Amino acid sequence: MKAKKKYLILPILFGLAILSPLSAAKIISFSEAKAKYTGLTLFQTNQGSGFGGYFEYALKNADRLVAQINFIMVSGDDYPLTYYDGYNYYTYERADKRRLMFLPVYAGYKKILFADQIANNFRPFIEGVAGMVMALDPPNIPDFSERIKKMTTAWAPGLRLGGGVDFIYGPGTIVSLFVGYDYVRFARKIDIPETYYDDLGVEIPNSYTGQKDFSGLIIRIGFGKKI
Repeated sequence: MKAKKKYLILPILFGLAILSPLSAAKIISFSEAKAKYTGLTLFQTNQGSGFGGYFEYALKNADRLVAQINFIMVSGDDYPLTYYDGYNYYTYERADKRRLMFLPVYAGYKKILFADQIANNFRPFIEGVAGMVMALDPPNIPDFSERIKKMTTAWAPGLRLGGGVDFIYGPGTIVSLFVGYDYVRFARKIDIPETYYDDLGVEIPNSYTGQKDFSGLIIRIGFGKKI
């Protein structure tokens, strides 16, 4: 997927921020201790897109302990394997050949900036979470049942750092915008492609041999509520 297509979500997020109704005359409190928030998230990364859920627990200073779980569908790159036998071209892999999925489970800390000092309904924040990422890596074969039977898993530590803005609406409804960086690196290559051979049984070389590092930018929008 091209980068410009991946980040079409950017103008949508900024549009939501610009159109957010602000109450310039009223300070909305963000510092209620022991408040709990939960919600859903949609996000886009360098590797693909996905959704998830989160839980936040407010401390006395308005900062929050956070827990997050995500599901990411990793996008394929434009690398179809094409072989020319002197007469014809043969394509052995599709551009969307990846079927890789990630399940990150993170916990960490969210610091609300200027908690009760801004006379509007938004508060900037910085956030850092860490945890484990499980990869579900089925082979690149057409039969679904065989893919499930032969699917392998891999684990890697994950780290996410960034910042954003929380907008509060009505009785505890939260819309959150976040931009950050995900660090995910496996100990071995995963998403290793199939081996293909020409008509004479000679292996056809493939420039893509799998990947270890899946780090990159993440853009997230969350919809939550105080519980």
